[in-house]
Amino acid sequence: MKCKVCKNQIHQIIDFGPMPIANGFVANISKDKYRFDLSLNFCPKCYMVQIGEVVKPTLMFNDQYHFLSSTSQSMEKHFKDVAGEIIKRIKGKNDPLVVEIGSNDGIMLKHIAAKRIRQLGIEPSGNVAAMSRKYGVVAIEKFFNQETAREIVKKYGKANVVFGANVICHIENINAVFEGISIVLKEDGVFFFEELRVLLDCFGHGEKRVILYCCAEPRNLSRSLPRAFGDIQNQVL
Repeated sequence: MKCKVCKNQIHQIIDFGPMPIANGFVANISKDKYRFDLSLNFCPKCYMVQIGEVVKPTLMFNDQYHFLSSTSQSMEKHFKDVAGEIIKRIKGKNDPLVVEIGSNDGIMLKHIAAKRIRQLGIEPSGNVAAMSRKYGVVAIEKFFNQETAREIVKKYGKANVVFGANVICHIENINAVFEGISIVLKEDGVFFFEELRVLLDCFGHGEKRVILYCCAEPRNLSRSLPRAFGDIQNQVL
């Protein structure tokens, strides 16, 4: 099996066997036939820890997506703080644009929208995208990649900030995401993302977290992109 980032041969750490999709609540369990092989693997070249078989994204992110970020009080506070930091970063910019990949129910972007700052959420799950629009969030129901990035630039222009929280690790073709970010981000723009770094989280949401990061992996990935890797901060939620 090849690494999803550098295409080097990966080594299996552990195999959990056939698993159902997490958060895939069904009315009749006998009709829940879908299973995938959940295994954890390591790439000795770029140090990415990743699952083996990847579930088709549309099976996880659709109009019946169940995880709502705003149901957590701690996340509400955290993403309000994130929005405040973004607002500081773009202060003084001419008509700035903030893009969030995986904007969920608008938990972060609603604070940007409240300040009448241009914002755009990329959210493939239609039900939560609809919720975010009630807060004034501009949401498009697409997966983020190079094509989506070009569409954004054509319609909205380039972004001053691109943000993603607990979403980059869900994407199999991570190179396409970073290339898309390079397309949509201004030359002096900033991209930052947050990911949980606890291995146990991979097992709780195994099919969604395709890649697990430590400090070394984003640095390795960023070497192939026309952007400088900046800073790493530890946060406790």
